[in-house]
Amino acid sequence: MAYEADGYYSEEATAWSRRNREQHTLLFDLAARMNRHCHEVACGLQIDNSNGQQVICSALFVRALEFFQGSLILIERGLSNPAKVMLRSFLETAFTIRAVAADVEIMRRYVAADQFERLRALRKVRQNSSAFEAALIDRDREELEQLIDNLEADENVNRGLKIPIHELAEKAELTDTYDTAYGYLSSTVHSAVRDLEQYLELDDEGEIHQMRWGPEGSDTAKLLITAIESMSHSLEAMELLFGIERDAHIELSGEFDRAAREALGDPQSN
Repeated sequence: MAYEADGYYSEEATAWSRRNREQHTLLFDLAARMNRHCHEVACGLQIDNSNGQQVICSALFVRALEFFQGSLILIERGLSNPAKVMLRSFLETAFTIRAVAADVEIMRRYVAADQFERLRALRKVRQNSSAFEAALIDRDREELEQLIDNLEADENVNRGLKIPIHELAEKAELTDTYDTAYGYLSSTVHSAVRDLEQYLELDDEGEIHQMRWGPEGSDTAKLLITAIESMSHSLEAMELLFGIERDAHIELSGEFDRAAREALGDPQSN
């Protein structure tokens, strides 16, 4: 199957993916080991149901693992831009895990913000009842009104504005990551004009020669490093919150630091 006809479903794309992994074997192998270790941690969690921080962070940690694996698959396939979009969401999850784990008040605000968004959604259903006419029965309407009344009566919910990402990053002690990696990835999420230039192939006169797309591997190392760092940050928060032994993570982190410096051409990597 030709790539021009079938894109990322083609045999060419599959072959490209194998070469990409071979060219970055060390980082991909470290990512796989981090993934395995985090699964072991997730499966061994002893969650205290009365501890809101533990409950929320455990669910967020599983979400982080999904983003981690999803980004690795996309990076390996050369789907650079979808990988960047997923990595941005991954970073937001990492910020949130660390912030919630570090501060019980952030946890309370996080829950209240979610309830406030729920209230807004229910109000929209009530305000646009004609659009939901076919789906609502009388009992549904009664339950809807009761839910809205209960949420509106909760003072915490009415103060539950969404926590800004920069505040979560600050509480997570990842401000540098927010200012660098998160900002860089955001341009792809919002399809900024400069980010779209990569799809145009220009001739010597500056005229558009053809559209350009396909597997992109120039950012593979940087994207892998971002993914592994994000998972490591998330894992660290869980270790501190649950009192988990850190020796395996510390060993992995040491190997990763050396591999990252080598991949980025740091002379101190040797």
